Amino acid sequence: MLIPFKPQLVSINKRALEGEIKRWLTAPFSPEEIEKARRQMLTGTLTPFQTMHGQADQFASGEFYAGTPIFFQVYLRRLRDVTPTALADVVRRYLTPDNLTQVALLPESTLSGGQTPEGGTTNMECRNRNTLHAPDAPHSTRLSSGLVLLTRTDHKLPFVDFCVACGGGLLLENESNNGISSLMAELMTHGTARHSAQEIAERVESRGGSLAAFAGQNSFGLKARCLKEDAGVFMDLLADCLLNPAFATDEVEKQKTIQLAAIKQQHESPMFLAQEALRQILFPGHPYRFSPEGTTPSVQALSIQALRDYHAKIVVSGNTVLAIFGDITVDEARALAERSLNHFPAGVRPVLEHSVSQPTLPQQVVRTIPKEQTIILTGFPGINLKDPRRDALDIMQEAMNGLSSDLMTHIRDEQGLVYYTGVMQRPGLEPGFLALYAGTHTGAVDRVQQMMQAEVRRVTTQGLRAEEFERARAQLIANHQQSLQLSAEIAFECALNELYGLGYGYTFTLEKRLQALTLEDVRKAAAALMTPDKTVGIVVTPEAK
Repeated sequence: MLIPFKPQLVSINKRALEGEIKRWLTAPFSPEEIEKARRQMLTGTLTPFQTMHGQADQFASGEFYAGTPIFFQVYLRRLRDVTPTALADVVRRYLTPDNLTQVALLPESTLSGGQTPEGGTTNMECRNRNTLHAPDAPHSTRLSSGLVLLTRTDHKLPFVDFCVACGGGLLLENESNNGISSLMAELMTHGTARHSAQEIAERVESRGGSLAAFAGQNSFGLKARCLKEDAGVFMDLLADCLLNPAFATDEVEKQKTIQLAAIKQQHESPMFLAQEALRQILFPGHPYRFSPEGTTPSVQALSIQALRDYHAKIVVSGNTVLAIFGDITVDEARALAERSLNHFPAGVRPVLEHSVSQPTLPQQVVRTIPKEQTIILTGFPGINLKDPRRDALDIMQEAMNGLSSDLMTHIRDEQGLVYYTGVMQRPGLEPGFLALYAGTHTGAVDRVQQMMQAEVRRVTTQGLRAEEFERARAQLIANHQQSLQLSAEIAFECALNELYGLGYGYTFTLEKRLQALTLEDVRKAAAALMTPDKTVGIVVTPEAK
């Protein structure tokens, strides 16, 4: 929402800031305020150490600015020793009128060596890398409530990552309640029977952690991260949000307003409108034709009782997977989960009620919109997540994307016909779609479509060139290896793979699966999907002036 500019607000805010600084001079910071800031800074300092890139950056910065690659240890030790008195001294010394610089950005119309530091280690210091062990393999167990628990111990950094995933999303929605998964997931973190939205936010922020919801085509859930010492607090909070959302009237209305604004913003995007038209043709009568955010009428019509009924239907043990990864043992994780989730509702995964899509293909659709850009999509029915051709299609997608791809080189660099182009895939628990896309101008539509079709013929008949294939495979493997450095990312993938029936270990076999593929595997997979009789052509173009 845009707030009209009011000049008097400048002086009001200025006085408020000056008053806050004066308060610091007379009323010292409380230990609670300092501990909250300390945890946030600790988390911010240690988070980069998840990846090789982050470690290199921290070591290089320490060497460059402080003369030692492990200066972060000195910083963390000093952070530990900050007291209210020390902060008060800083305020008196530096926050003085003589040191003050004020800036107001206003609308134009209103203007006229490497040695280890001395001292013992603390729980806030990164462990000696020589003592680090590789992360353990993931472990699966079933709790007494019937809930599947995945764990993976990684003592590299003092963080614990949680992910709880439930089957649902678009697959359990219809025209009247489209958007309910996204709305319900967000409301889970905005108040429970025991804690208000404000209390949840303050608890998470004060401990330097994070808590967020997600929802998509096939699932929804919650993700959280905290320091190891706060794992019990966050497990209790996660369980409370998952099992006891309040769905308070004011929070429901507030979140509806946010979701309706997101829907409106989506429809400002020509690419979204093109994909919407593609989904409508490929998935008639199927929930994949919807957007996870819903439509304006469907979201406006959602009631609190509908949210409660939907929550009771799908947050059940047979439809949920919990992952706890990071600086925690299997036994510790299980004890936390048993304590917090011992009364998890029993139940099985809801039965899907929609019919199989039977699109009328091929089709060509032209839509006009009050925008300047033209979008072209050449789409095809896709695959499901368990399809054995999935990895081959991932290689094809990677090869056809990027600045060095033939698609980009021929259409944009040589011909200058598009602003961008590439390939997107949306596999799901049920078959999704595959599409080539391009952003161009009205006069180039025919030529761009012809060149996109020529590229499809090349990939499906001749196949990728050897160097394209190897480059794409190497890039996918590199991306995968980088993602394995992130405990939160692995927890999320393992939880979803287990939920979807692929098994939590599916993530760790990707490199082996990619290495086993051949050029012919990719060509056959592309040829099976991208056929002229299954083509959907979408053109979203500006209205005639």
